[in-house]
Amino acid sequence: FNERIHSGEVAQFENLIRASFGKNVVRGYFDCPVEAVLLEEHYHGAAVLAQGPHTLYLDKLAVHPDKQSRGLARQLFNAALRKAGEKLFWRASIQNPINIFYFRVCHRFERVGEWNLFARGMDDGEWRQAREFVKARPGTLMPVPEAEPAPA
Repeated sequence: FNERIHSGEVAQFENLIRASFGKNVVRGYFDCPVEAVLLEEHYHGAAVLAQGPHTLYLDKLAVHPDKQSRGLARQLFNAALRKAGEKLFWRASIQNPINIFYFRVCHRFERVGEWNLFARGMDDGEWRQAREFVKARPGTLMPVPEAEPAPA
């Protein structure tokens, strides 16, 4: 996996997010500090890691719908976990279908408002800080704007 996203790859990354989630990343998403972007070479999948309290935070795990159920999410997750030194936390919307996978790979789980909070390798103090981090972190996806009506 490539570990950085270059300015010329932003549109491909945004297309992957739109295809995976049916949403766009919020404006300014790429202005926030990112530790690593693990990109599958053909833009079929990506994992975005940001710095959280004491460890890395998995901000996005996206796989193009045409490539789902082929193990790519697991490969990206494992690469993110290795990059984080086996200590990682992440959140997912309670409606996110990948929660099934996340429940299988997490060591800890808690519902925090509209989010499911998951973690691997964290002690109780780190878990409390992760919970506060998730509560304070704004959403990073927004609806895709409706297409404007065609002129008459």
